[in-house]
Amino acid sequence: MQILMPIKTAGERAPLFCINGEPLKMAKIFDEDQPLYGLCNAYNPNFKPPARIEQLAEIYVREMRQVQPEGPYHICGFSVGGLIAYEMARQLVSKGQQVQYLALIDPVFSSHKWSRVKWMMNAFTVEGRRLDAISYFIKRGIQAAASRIHTFCRVSKSWAYELLGKDLPIDLRRVRHAGAIRASHHSYIYKPFAGKGIIFHPEMSEDDSESYIRFWNSVLTEGATVHTMKGIKLHLEFLAEPHLTRDTETINEDMGKLSNS
Repeated sequence: MQILMPIKTAGERAPLFCINGEPLKMAKIFDEDQPLYGLCNAYNPNFKPPARIEQLAEIYVREMRQVQPEGPYHICGFSVGGLIAYEMARQLVSKGQQVQYLALIDPVFSSHKWSRVKWMMNAFTVEGRRLDAISYFIKRGIQAAASRIHTFCRVSKSWAYELLGKDLPIDLRRVRHAGAIRASHHSYIYKPFAGKGIIFHPEMSEDDSESYIRFWNSVLTEGATVHTMKGIKLHLEFLAEPHLTRDTETINEDMGKLSNS
């Protein structure tokens, strides 16, 4: 299906499979001995995403096992790719395979969005916190508007490519494919994974952070290591420097420790 990109096939370490994100940029930061593969439906301009995340994860697992038929597996994912990586890990374990490393970089987390709404509603009922709630609401509104304008501009650009009969570049295909699976990831329900994982998340309020950590420890049955990335407030900042390098260096260090253990 051409949704798997071999980025670096040689090396002494176990292969790392990166779902979405920027694996080509990450490859320049990883140790020379780190094999790396990218998995993303946008790599194939003719790929039609299925209706459910579980089905998409199944396709990704099938592609991955053509490269590495047996575990232990090492997987990381960004955004929706983090959600897909999580479901891939669940499916692999259900097939009797071992997932030794699972890193999720700001994974899509619909429940967390609802916790923010709940926090604002609660804050309005507590004297002394109403100004904080109003400030938070305005700030999030501005951030959401900026994000939607950015996405609209990129989608409009993709339409212009199609009107001119040109092939879409991969960054615009990612936008279109993300829109195609939006309904499926909003309806996805995280079920327990019999393993552990590492979560990278942006700065957030103390209430949100506690809720976030509590959630991941409830679904990752062997424990979650949660990294709060200082200086990151918006989702796409994870892919910008210096944050991308910082995240990648952490994953590279983890892979090195596993290789030496």
